[in-house]
Amino acid sequence: MNQDTSFNNLKAKIHPFNLLLSSENYKRGQGYQGETKWEPDSSVLKATDSAFNKSFMNVEPVGKRFVVAVDVRPSLSSIVPGTSVSTAVAAAAITMVFARTEADYHVLAYSEEALVPCSVSADMTLAQVAFELVKIPGGSTDCTLPITWATENGKAVDVFIILTNNPLWMFTASPVESLKKHRQRRPCYLTTVYRD
Repeated sequence: MNQDTSFNNLKAKIHPFNLLLSSENYKRGQGYQGETKWEPDSSVLKATDSAFNKSFMNVEPVGKRFVVAVDVRPSLSSIVPGTSVSTAVAAAAITMVFARTEADYHVLAYSEEALVPCSVSADMTLAQVAFELVKIPGGSTDCTLPITWATENGKAVDVFIILTNNPLWMFTASPVESLKKHRQRRPCYLTTVYRD
């Protein structure tokens, strides 16, 4: 039985992020909380990368209109607490979930007074998506920028996903007021703000 056939026969629904955590930990050559060390094997790395890319088929599309906005402050190079994954790679993986499963999405990179639409597509690799997200210089965190962008550009959005690992105290406007303004112009049913 070849690798593709055995993967398709798996009953387990493994989420891409779980595979990413395992792969990044293996690449380190050392457990996150332990002294055991190993030399990462290239065939294992290739297999985990393949499994990661194939695992997106386990994510069911929601069918809503999404804006996924990534705060690109310098702390995007930090590590997600309790893992060996950088915040840039984690943000790229989360962004890939929407690019590979949803039909209607916009990806934005933002920081203080700067917001750039990113060209993230379903066929991009994790490294390509991470590179795309860090094109603009970081500044203060203003999570109202993606909402304002959608409003000013006439984008109908059901779900705003704001990815940041920074304090949310710096705004040009109130996030609640920005959402109200957006909803007055375009129907918006769901809002999600994520902060690790």
